[in-house]
Amino acid sequence: REAATLVRDAYESLFSRSETHLDEVIHTLLEAVHQTDDAARKYALLLAAENAAVEQLAYRKAFAVLTERTSHFVVDPLHARLDLLRRIANDDKPLDAEFLGLAVQTARDAVTADDFTAADDAVALADRAARFVAREWKQQSGHDSGGDKAAGATAPKAGFEEVTALRKFIRDERKLAKNYLNAKKLLLAEPDDSHAAGVVGRHLCFVKEQWL
Repeated sequence: REAATLVRDAYESLFSRSETHLDEVIHTLLEAVHQTDDAARKYALLLAAENAAVEQLAYRKAFAVLTERTSHFVVDPLHARLDLLRRIANDDKPLDAEFLGLAVQTARDAVTADDFTAADDAVALADRAARFVAREWKQQSGHDSGGDKAAGATAPKAGFEEVTALRKFIRDERKLAKNYLNAKKLLLAEPDDSHAAGVVGRHLCFVKEQWL
């Protein structure tokens, strides 16, 4: 908290200038990250850069800063990304197509990590974003010309179709992973269990394609 206060005070002029470009803000803060050995200050600087990107609705840039944070600190990347998505949604920020894409990718990464609870949370956020995008499109299309409306007519539908496909993907993968996860847990207690090893090996090779 003290470091966060110091960062706010030190960079107040940078944050307050309306003409300052977001890329300049992030670059300045990340430069400071590499110049300090103080862990708390480093963390506060990274959070400040992340928050600046969120405030500018540049969610992909916020994720890039978060990736930088996970490279410096012991942070679970998947759950950190999910926490960031939740924070954006809970702060009533616009859940645009960029947010939708990040939520979808987070859900898929959660499935890869066999974290189906996180996958469910991420797809719920993706669904929320798809609804937001559809609502915004509907409001805007009421003021657009017929040509503009026709040009973007498939945008909301595409978002819902992506979420529907994602839900099916998670459901199918969860079914495939059920025996695998049970066998994986058994192997921790009984490393020589050949049947459990076979279940795990087949799943890793033929489902996850992790042959190595």
